[in-house]
Amino acid sequence: MNPEYYDEVHRSIANNPALLAQQRQRLEHVAKYVRGNWVLDVGCGLGILGHLLDKEPLAHGWRYPLYYCGIDFSSFAINYAIQKALPDYHTYVWGDLLQADNWFDEVPVNTLVFSEILEHIEKPKSFLTDRLWHRPVRIVITLPVNMPTSQEPSHVKGVWSEDEVRDLVNGIGDITELHTFGGADNNTWWLCVVDVK
Repeated sequence: MNPEYYDEVHRSIANNPALLAQQRQRLEHVAKYVRGNWVLDVGCGLGILGHLLDKEPLAHGWRYPLYYCGIDFSSFAINYAIQKALPDYHTYVWGDLLQADNWFDEVPVNTLVFSEILEHIEKPKSFLTDRLWHRPVRIVITLPVNMPTSQEPSHVKGVWSEDEVRDLVNGIGDITELHTFGGADNNTWWLCVVDVK
């Protein structure tokens, strides 16, 4: 993974209203599945999910105040997110969770979000299962249905079937939601919600 590449990706999204709207639409769907009042957004990009969670939290059943921590290794994305954030309730961290050992133990997370991140990782199942979820948490994951690496070279795996999504989260917790959403071909995503009890 190359941070400079992702800086360019996020810069192009931030400067393109159509791409920004597409990201926002995907994350509006993700936001519906957030529970509790502490959210850790892994690979948060421009911090759009955090900004969305500020809007009408009680209408969505979120507890207020809603604390949000976004982490990404694109410095451009983190700086963009910080400029748009509510400082009292948002934290943005520039870093690489793939290199961290105990990150989950350090914050009282109710919902973990992995949106558009696991398809970029060499061994996503190991990334999830090597971290023992020893307390209740909701995990919200999005993965591309059909975005081959020829269309997005940063994807290690860009085409996911339902069985592959189920296998990815098998043994972590209970799948409480699994469906596709979005638009045509390379704009269609899996949404998988896993509740760890």
